[in-house]
Amino acid sequence: MNSTGRRRRSRSFLIILSVVVIVAVVAILLTIRERPMDQERITIGAILPLSGNLGFMGKMEGDGMKLAVEDINAEGGVNGVPLELRFDDSQGKPDLGVTAAQRMLTVDRINILIASFSGVALGIKPVVEREGGILIGACMHPDFFKGTPNVFRFYIGVEDESKGFVDYLTSLKGTIPDPRVGLLYVEAPNVVEQIEKYVEPGLAEVGMSFAVKESYRLSDKEFRDKILKIRSADVSHLLIIGYGFLYPNIFQELKDQKILDKVQIVGGWGFLYPNVSSTELEGVVVVGPKYVFEGSETVQSFDKRFEIEFGYKANFDAAMTYAAVELVATGLAASSDQTSSSLSRALKDLPQTRTLIGDVRIRDDGSISFPIAIGIYKHGVLVSLSSY
Repeated sequence: MNSTGRRRRSRSFLIILSVVVIVAVVAILLTIRERPMDQERITIGAILPLSGNLGFMGKMEGDGMKLAVEDINAEGGVNGVPLELRFDDSQGKPDLGVTAAQRMLTVDRINILIASFSGVALGIKPVVEREGGILIGACMHPDFFKGTPNVFRFYIGVEDESKGFVDYLTSLKGTIPDPRVGLLYVEAPNVVEQIEKYVEPGLAEVGMSFAVKESYRLSDKEFRDKILKIRSADVSHLLIIGYGFLYPNIFQELKDQKILDKVQIVGGWGFLYPNVSSTELEGVVVVGPKYVFEGSETVQSFDKRFEIEFGYKANFDAAMTYAAVELVATGLAASSDQTSSSLSRALKDLPQTRTLIGDVRIRDDGSISFPIAIGIYKHGVLVSLSSY
């Protein structure tokens, strides 16, 4: 055989070998992305801010998940297979969340992740797109769940909360001749987008705008200058958007400037765990999940059991993560083979499902539909505004 023939055979062999290698790699990748879950147990990875400024929120969310897993396993698990949780601390930082997600998906072989805080969940999303798995975000960002079939948002969305703000504030025009509304908000990207994309355009449709807008950072401890500007604007209503753990300092400054009793405070999810005295909260109007204001027997039972189990009172975040695990378990039970794609389809195919926070449904786009309402603090308790 001449050298030309040998070279041709060598090239042909290399081409065939390359095709075989590519096919094998693709098969391996598909196997990784669609690997079935452990049949002896089903592990859910929880990436939460367990320390740092948001540590209180991560603990609340984690304990809600623990109670849900305890209840589900007491009923036999998912088709006889027990659930378990694996926690990692993001500290509310996207880079730490991404590292945790990468490790859980590729090393620990965990298919289902639940992550809280918008920045962290958004950071993890590309990892799930690349490695496979299911990601459920306990976050408010309006675009988090879009564009990826295996990503879901299980939380009140900023678009839903904003509609509640707009509905309440625009209703004032029918009762107050010239309502003057101020805005105090945290400098967080999702909150800024919420205001610019949903709240201000909604108010503008009925000819309303904010008389004054003041922002603050998560690290702020002093609010005097901002509250003085709000006082100077002579507002009748003040919309506060942010994290409840900062509200004590804000309310103290409102008291010091003698305007707390002169303005109607309006807020959202931050007022579901504000760490403010019942006296100061009296009359504050809150947009949030309807279940919070109804106080059903199911909710009361959950609150009681949670406090007995963990030694402190549950809030909205604990209930939401409990319900998220409930819904995942329901989807797993309906999943045909418990791969990521099968679970994704099962979740989207679920009919309206009864959970701790009420009847919920996963929309086709990956967001959750559940009842939103407006409540008011009376004697330290949130009650429905319509029944007040």
